[in-house]
Amino acid sequence: MFPRATTLLALCAGLAFNAQAETLTVSGSTSASHIVEVLAETYSAENKNSQIAVQGIGSSAGITAVKQDVAELGMSSRYLTDEEISSKLKSVTFAHDGIALVVNKNNPVKNLTKEQVSQIYHGEITNWQQVGGLNEK
Repeated sequence: MFPRATTLLALCAGLAFNAQAETLTVSGSTSASHIVEVLAETYSAENKNSQIAVQGIGSSAGITAVKQDVAELGMSSRYLTDEEISSKLKSVTFAHDGIALVVNKNNPVKNLTKEQVSQIYHGEITNWQQVGGLNEK
């Protein structure tokens, strides 16, 4: 499983860079934290001298925690903004979130373009009628 292997690699790398610490702190994305918690438990079970504390506090908070030396690793489920990019940080993409658009089976709209989905999520399309459906929000 690619995301699992690369996450373990990232956790191992974090421990190597912080070899003197008894605990490695990983903070950030709540969507990534569930996976990283399982991986951290597995790693710690096999490496009794290490403890990995995983905190799901949000992507922005995780990035800030690393920049302020509160966490050794940050999890972000988005790209860094221009303001967040720093020579102090190294960004490594190890997985991508899967996003599904789910619509009630009785909705007559059967196909949406990527552009239409983007417009819906950006609030530019606010009525199903705009994409061939009923006159409903």
